[in-house]
Formats: sequence, C-alpha cells, structure tokens
Amino acid sequence: MYPTPKSPTSVPRVTDQHIPETTMSRLRIGVVRYASAGNRIAAALGVQPPPEVVVGARVKITFRSIGASRWAEDRQVDFALQIADVARRAMEVDSRRVIRKRARARAIVIIFEDATLRRGCSLVSRWECVVPASGDRSTTQSEL
Repeated sequence: MYPTPKSPTSVPRVTDQHIPETTMSRLRIGVVRYASAGNRIAAALGVQPPPEVVVGARVKITFRSIGASRWAEDRQVDFALQIADVARRAMEVDSRRVIRKRARARAIVIIFEDATLRRGCSLVSRWECVVPASGDRSTTQSEL
C-alpha cells in the first residue's frame, strides 16, 4: 500500500512536477484538393467558378457563390445528382489512380455555399447532399 502523507504539503502535485514536453507530428489522413478535377466538372456543367474538390474519406465537391443554396429543394437535388454523375465520369478518366478508385467506391458530398451581406452582417447559407456510391439513381432519390 501507499504510505500515508504526513502533511498536505508533502504530497507532490502534478503541477509541481516537471513534465517534459513532447512534440508529436500531426497525423495526415490523406485529404487532398484536386483543382484539375474541379475544372473538368465545371467545364462539363458550364458553371463558374469551378468547385473545390476534396478527396478524403468521402469526395466533397463544394460550389461557392453560384446561388444554388437558395434554390427550391427539388432543383437543388436534381442538380446535385447531375453533379454526382458528371463528377464520377470526370474522375474515372483521371490519370491518377487514387481519384479513379475513389470515384467508384466513395460517396460524393455536394455542397452549395453562398454568402450575402445584410445590414453589415455576413450571412453564409450552406446546403449539403450526400450521394451514395451505389450509382443507382432511383435508389439515390428514394434515400434523399
């Protein structure tokens, strides 16, 4: 057993002890932005500016300042499904194997972000749709 301390001051505290600082390197998970894939998607859809494409656990495609976050929901969903189809086709012809592989196997998250300024306040609206990797359009619409 532990000896009973004689006085409260004899008990060492964690704050009194010297704890050496250890530096740890950050764990990189493999999230990479692909501007070339975004440019191909924008060209196929006729949209400017091109979206930001981030490939990680999911493929995230973010469109900014196109006004889509304020559209009617049916229009947003239809456009998101169209984007997912175009994105899969554009990524399947990419020269990089990691992009081709993830185009088939990962869900695609379509994000619309728009910012406005009202009475001095910056208002950011965001709409997000996750299109599963199944690729079956009828299943995708029923899941949404």
